Amino acid sequence: MNPDFLKNFSLDGKKALVLGASKGIGRASSLSLSNQGASIFAVARGKLELSTLINSLPSNDNSYLATDLSKDENISKLIEAITNWGLPDVIVANLYIRTPSEKLATKKSNSTEFILDDLKYLLKLIPVCIPTQREKKFGRWIGISSMTAHIGGPGQSTYSIKKTALESVLKNLAIEEGKFGITANIISPGIVLTPGATENYPQELLTTFSKMNVIGRAGTSEEIAHAISFLASPLASYITGVNLPVCGGYDLGWGINYALEGKFNL
Repeated sequence: MNPDFLKNFSLDGKKALVLGASKGIGRASSLSLSNQGASIFAVARGKLELSTLINSLPSNDNSYLATDLSKDENISKLIEAITNWGLPDVIVANLYIRTPSEKLATKKSNSTEFILDDLKYLLKLIPVCIPTQREKKFGRWIGISSMTAHIGGPGQSTYSIKKTALESVLKNLAIEEGKFGITANIISPGIVLTPGATENYPQELLTTFSKMNVIGRAGTSEEIAHAISFLASPLASYITGVNLPVCGGYDLGWGINYALEGKFNL
């Protein structure tokens, strides 16, 4: 393989902050970025899972913080921790603070309190990390959204609002920071067989969801991580403000009704 290609894909000497890193897409992303040479700072609530992840990474100078970032004081702890560790060149905004599924007609008034929980940490991280990234002329912000933000779903209004807000923040970050060599992009997965998906949906529904694309199966966390690795790399230096669907063609739409009605064997 051409050594110049490998060099341009490498993240040697770079630091990556991965949120929601203990399971699924966050864990796979940590492993993938580490294989590119990046040092990883992994954040999630599960201490045991994070410790196991850090011990499995091939890169050096890795660390973790087990915390709940819905609380302001824990966001301050995170900022202190990464300042001491080294401000990240790559940020994977994969955090999702779960809220109940509620239909709009029965939504409780206090549901609005949860809408910005997923964004508070990001809005506080941006002004901390950007000055250093400007100096280096390198920064990669990658947000993990969802196809649900674009097509909606019963009881998914709060979730959709959260993901749409994430997309808006990163789109504006791309506009404001592009001239400094900093990019900001979104990945929108379709159905991915993460631990969260298998825990929250019955198998019959997962089987139906898995057929709702032109490839005819669910994705894996590793397949999402491959896209993250590319967008984090120097190879993606001319890509910013993009919302990349990694969904097996779920966004093409035509196959969904066929799958649900059984008219076409995907």
